[in-house]
Amino acid sequence: MKIINSDQTLQQFIPNTFATVEGETSLFEKLYTFLEQSEQWATDTLTGTTTLLKLAAAETDNRQRLLISKLIVSQALLQAIPSLDLVLTPNGFGIVSTSNIAPASKERVSRLIDSIEQTRDNAIEALLLHLPESEEWLESSQATFFSATLFPTLSLCDKVGIKAHRWQEYLRLREQVIEIETDLAATYFSTEQLESFRHEALTQFAHTDKYVRMVIQTIRMIIIARILDRPVNTQTYYDIVNVLRQNPLKFPEWHASQVASLFEPPKFENKKQSGGFWL
Repeated sequence: MKIINSDQTLQQFIPNTFATVEGETSLFEKLYTFLEQSEQWATDTLTGTTTLLKLAAAETDNRQRLLISKLIVSQALLQAIPSLDLVLTPNGFGIVSTSNIAPASKERVSRLIDSIEQTRDNAIEALLLHLPESEEWLESSQATFFSATLFPTLSLCDKVGIKAHRWQEYLRLREQVIEIETDLAATYFSTEQLESFRHEALTQFAHTDKYVRMVIQTIRMIIIARILDRPVNTQTYYDIVNVLRQNPLKFPEWHASQVASLFEPPKFENKKQSGGFWL
């Protein structure tokens, strides 16, 4: 393992644990398989091998290294907790018991698992804000996965009012967003232009023109409304199309697309009395 490679490192990310006494199996040894699997999961899902190796070589107080460490430990605990107090005996599975520590109730264990999951999801969210700073990561298959929509981070869940199980919910919502964006691309905004917008969103609008960002944010509002089954004023779509059509230097991808030909000559006008857009 590259990130969590000792019991001392592991203990930094797990509060309220007892020190290991001589002859006792360390927590690191107990969790080794789960940590190994979690690091591979984080590599395959989020960082890619090149970025993970860079994080492993970084200082221990490096912000991104701390985030990936929290993520790996949290993911390992989520997988390990159900079986940590189980032992296999010749007669089957048994539960480890001591005379001075009372077993935790099912409710408290459930709350613990929910808390660990929230810690993991917060780490994923924060890491996704930093990873696009690396040009190498932007070329990875992981970046391709998160750039498939205009919502490359777990903030998508917040926008639709989801507070729990955010990683799993993000994966579910992502499929809905892809379907909606495919429809919007074919009808109004073109695949080429949306791909450009997605890159801007992935890089947290680091170098995005303010006018372009306003268009992207408006399209994102449309998508959120459609996820929530809220009505969208049809004029809003046409207003955005007019903005794209009237600004070829800012939106060259749209003008080079086949979708643009659907709006020649112009079929729609942006009316001042319309409440659908911000111009």
